[in-house]
Amino acid sequence: METVEYFDPLRYRIKNIRSLNEIYAGKCEGMTYEEIAREYPDEYEARQLDKFYYRYPGIGGESYADVVLRLQQVIVELERIRHSVLLVTHRAMARTLLSYFMDIPTTHMPDMDLPLGFIYGCEPRPFGNFLRVWRYDSDRDDFEEINASSVLKIRYPKIVMSEQSPVSPLLPSPAETAYSSKR
Repeated sequence: METVEYFDPLRYRIKNIRSLNEIYAGKCEGMTYEEIAREYPDEYEARQLDKFYYRYPGIGGESYADVVLRLQQVIVELERIRHSVLLVTHRAMARTLLSYFMDIPTTHMPDMDLPLGFIYGCEPRPFGNFLRVWRYDSDRDDFEEINASSVLKIRYPKIVMSEQSPVSPLLPSPAETAYSSKR
């Protein structure tokens, strides 16, 4: 709620939406990734292998898949709204929302590099959304629009296959199998 303090409540309608809270890291909450690697090396390694489905250990620990489910109602509401909306939220939520609105595969969502100090805007267009990005300039105390592709970077992780992988990209999906068997 710190960032929202800059907005005049007499001028803007401000809502606190708990669904936009940061991903909950369970017993790792409040720890840096370096601390997790040192204190829980097995958990750190498991997260590195599958950031989307990895669920943090402990009561209430979440995965990105859990966050997607949590944000479904927010996304439905955003799809219905016909005026501009500013969401002030954390990076995991921003990754999830940008992934949805910019049609970025969920498997790449956790690897989206979203630097702090930027505003990401999705403008509806007839065949998808257009991404606009503004960077905060502390010297001018203002935002300047910049090229979105210079900021939104997706680090594609190397593909690691293991017996625990939920889907093998080398095998056809059930729908593809059914379709090809009917030919």
